[in-house]
Amino acid sequence: MENKFIWYRDLLFEFIRKDLKVKYKRSILGIFWSILNPLLMMIVMTIVFSYLFRFQIKNYPIYILSGIIFWNFFSTSTNLTSFSLISNSSLLKKVYFPRVIIVLSTILSQFINLLFAFIPLIILMFIFNNPPKLSFFLIPIPLISLLLFTTGLSFILSILSVYFTDISYIYQIILIAWMYLTPIFYPPSIVPQKYQIFLTLNPMYHIIWSLREVIYFGNFPSLQNLSFSFLFGILFFLFGYIFFIKNENKVMYLL
Repeated sequence: MENKFIWYRDLLFEFIRKDLKVKYKRSILGIFWSILNPLLMMIVMTIVFSYLFRFQIKNYPIYILSGIIFWNFFSTSTNLTSFSLISNSSLLKKVYFPRVIIVLSTILSQFINLLFAFIPLIILMFIFNNPPKLSFFLIPIPLISLLLFTTGLSFILSILSVYFTDISYIYQIILIAWMYLTPIFYPPSIVPQKYQIFLTLNPMYHIIWSLREVIYFGNFPSLQNLSFSFLFGILFFLFGYIFFIKNENKVMYLL
């Protein structure tokens, strides 16, 4: 049993290594693209939202970056995992191993990219004279909710995409709308009161705002946002895992 666990662990690490290697293969910047990508997005969004829409937000580049790096992790992870079983179908048919490893390796490789994205964020915080405060060390608390929610949704999408191949493409469109419905580039205060319910029902709003409270505002996350973040995270993770386990053998016949 112990040897099998070690083999599965090593297999997970090998998948992570392969995902990172494929991502940066023939890339001039390599792993540094994980640092440059959010910076480029921050510059574009700062110009568009700060100057054209006249948002009065102090240290706006930090405000954007403290949201976009987490959204990038979530959107890229769920998007890639929606294709994960299909793209690894030949391997899954040849060798048995827990299929959950395929999904987890994708998420963990993206999590490594997320860690690199913290570098430009911290540098910018010092440049704008807003260095990390003690609350910065509280990041793991809302980050756990982000991981749970991302993993749960990834489990669901990876299975549904095998049953219905259009799901992956439809989800990419949903992601675009979801991003603009989440206060990443604008303050939630501009959302009219009658539409605030949509923020309450948006898991990514609570998760990103909890992270932003810790990083940008330097405060302890509000109990409401933390509660909603953890609730959405644990519910999606449990449902997603159960849904995946119950269907992983069935979809093998469709791959």
